Amino acid sequence: MIHLTISDKDPKQLQLKERLDDLSLARKIDLDAAATQPVLVHDKESYTGIEDITKYLDEMEAYMRNWYACRCDMYPE
Repeated sequence: MIHLTISDKDPKQLQLKERLDDLSLARKIDLDAAATQPVLVHDKESYTGIEDITKYLDEMEAYMRNWYACRCDMYPE
């Protein structure tokens, strides 16, 4: 499960929540007004800050697009 802790006072951090919601993956989101940096934990990996989390989300979106894409070219008859 993905665990995201963000401030509910920072619009940039709230955008991370929206992106994660769009992925429709198992997640837990904690809104903490005192959080100065967003933190995302997935398995044993931890990502801190908007830049690191954005990179993680970009990679996850690419992985999911590839997962659901028709990959007929990968399996020749």
